[in-house]
Formats: sequence, structure tokens, C-alpha cells
Amino acid sequence: MSRSGRVIPQRREAGCITTPSGPNLWVMVGPATGWAQMTRRLLWSTSWSPTRTLATAGIGDPSTLTLVGLTDLDGLAGASADGTTWLVAHDSFVHLTHLEGNQWPT
Repeated sequence: MSRSGRVIPQRREAGCITTPSGPNLWVMVGPATGWAQMTRRLLWSTSWSPTRTLATAGIGDPSTLTLVGLTDLDGLAGASADGTTWLVAHDSFVHLTHLEGNQWPT
């Protein structure tokens, strides 16, 4: 209820931030348990996609990602504290390496 006495409908926060015209890119930060709870809610009740999401080093820890499940996080990417990048792909946590110039692994 608002201060004016009007009843304000309750909405789930996850639904409020994932409207059809919602963000093109998500940046996720926060403590492990809070992030996991929010992410599970986003997965279960919205059209949120991990492929449009970047996360911080605190989230990019395998034990943190396991709180949600790698299967449900395919495409989630982020940066580690040392500046390297990581990705969840095919139910695996992968550290990506930087190659100098245009060199490709052989």
C-alpha cells in the first residue's frame, strides 16, 4: 500500500526487469548466494538469457556457478580478477586465453 492509501499491485522483481523491450546486455555483480537466487528466478520466470550477460570475477567461480547449474548458464561470459575472460559453454566452465596479434592455435 502506498502512502496515499492506494493498493499497489505486487510484482516479482525478476519480471519487472525483464520486459519484452528489456536490456540488450546484462552485467551481473554481487555475492554468490544472492546472485544464484536472482539468476534462478530469472531462468524460471522470465525470458532472460545468459548469452546476453557478462559477469564479474566473483560470479565466475565454478563453485558459484554450480549453485545455479552450468547446464542452465550456457553462454554466460565474464572477466576474472586477473583480466582473463571465461565462458560457460556446453556444460563446462572455460577460461579463454589471449593470443597476440592474429595468431591462431595450430
